[in-house]
Amino acid sequence: MIPHILDHTALAAIGSRHMAQIMVEAAKEPGRPLLVPALCLAAAAAHRPGLGEFLLTLDKLQFLPLGGVEGYSLGELVRSGTDWAFAHAAFEARPKADSLEGRPICTVFPAEYRGMGVTTLKIVP
Repeated sequence: MIPHILDHTALAAIGSRHMAQIMVEAAKEPGRPLLVPALCLAAAAAHRPGLGEFLLTLDKLQFLPLGGVEGYSLGELVRSGTDWAFAHAAFEARPKADSLEGRPICTVFPAEYRGMGVTTLKIVP
């Protein structure tokens, strides 16, 4: 199964029934991590004190770093009007050499990704 990306809104909803279901399903598949872009972690931690520390303890989450290429691409997305808190998830969800179909983004606000060429999965908080 394709790994899912968790944006900051999905991370903030980590205690919801819907997110618990996603975590359980991912746990059933050993090779399927849940991907967390670094800026999504930062945005979630900024909005909910203590959340960042908790998320770092979850083995199923794989944190995606922000390097030079990513930083440049995110700058372009932000310049074109994308909110910075959604930009890293959008970048990681787009098709790349290691994920030709792209990766779905779990989010409370799928409309934020409209027109970006990515797939979303609506999370109910």
